Amino acid sequence: MALLLLLSHLGFAAIVSRLLVLSNISLRSQLIELKRKKPRIVPSQKSRLIWILFSRFWPDWREHLIIVEPETVLRWNRMQFRKFWALLSRRVGRPETDWELIKAIRRIAKENPHWGTGKVHGEILKLGFGICEETVRKYMPRRRPSPKHRQSWRTFLSNHRHETCAMDFLICRSANFRQLFYVLFVIHLETRRILHTNVTEHPTRDWVKSQLRQTFDSEAPPTRFLIYDRDILFSGPVTQFIRDSGIEPKLIGPRSPWQNGYAERWVRTCRQECLDRILLLNENHLRRKLGEFVLYYNQTRTHRALNKDAPEHGRTVSRPSPTSRIRSIPVLGGLHHYYLWD
Repeated sequence: MALLLLLSHLGFAAIVSRLLVLSNISLRSQLIELKRKKPRIVPSQKSRLIWILFSRFWPDWREHLIIVEPETVLRWNRMQFRKFWALLSRRVGRPETDWELIKAIRRIAKENPHWGTGKVHGEILKLGFGICEETVRKYMPRRRPSPKHRQSWRTFLSNHRHETCAMDFLICRSANFRQLFYVLFVIHLETRRILHTNVTEHPTRDWVKSQLRQTFDSEAPPTRFLIYDRDILFSGPVTQFIRDSGIEPKLIGPRSPWQNGYAERWVRTCRQECLDRILLLNENHLRRKLGEFVLYYNQTRTHRALNKDAPEHGRTVSRPSPTSRIRSIPVLGGLHHYYLWD
């Protein structure tokens, strides 16, 4: 009996000593936090972990807690629980995209602002990168809808000059100022060649269609686009006739003659070098003189935009013999001249 009593006293003493040890550890950790000398006490991760363990295995931990509220310790416990399960639930996804590939996608998209995801993805595949279109869309730079991102009119003309023509009306009067003549002309942009001209006093849509039918025959260069202004004679049936001919009409903007600059420049040239220097008697006289000037303009007149060549590429002929002389051939009654070796 005495032995059992002794053993019970020893067990109680062990429990008391264990409680004292826990109490000392808790007080010591709180004193360490108090010694940090900060306006607001922010327990370290180590101290939080200690109190989380106390809350799980020590029933009287609330009585020895001083620096924070018990609810704070419980919140720490919940946070650690969420982190633990987030770590266990972490999945291994697809591998990260190489930075070199991301730079390539952004570079191609920047250099080609009018390209979409499909075209950029096609170029990436040609470079040997095996990625899907969704990945390209993910790294494509965001573009704001702006006119700068569209193809400008100047860029359009530069890219399609070889397959683009322009038409316009030139208006002039007779010498007695009683007759008003309308000159319709069609010019090819790349070669500057005048494809067709005709004169009338009473232009109609049917007359314009007839002139276009004569222009785009088998001898005309391949034409994909036709530029014209907002003249009412070019609307309706004329526009439909252009589409039916396999040509895409390009209507310039309101009050934007610069968009039809090639035609406007030829109007100025024709006036300065021909019409302003001739007294026009009637329609037939104008048609004859205009045809003579157009023939000179296409075959022999030099153009700075064509490297001082003519639209129909006149050949340079060297002097055939030392005795050859230069022969002058007048045009429009001596208004202009071109020269050959005699």
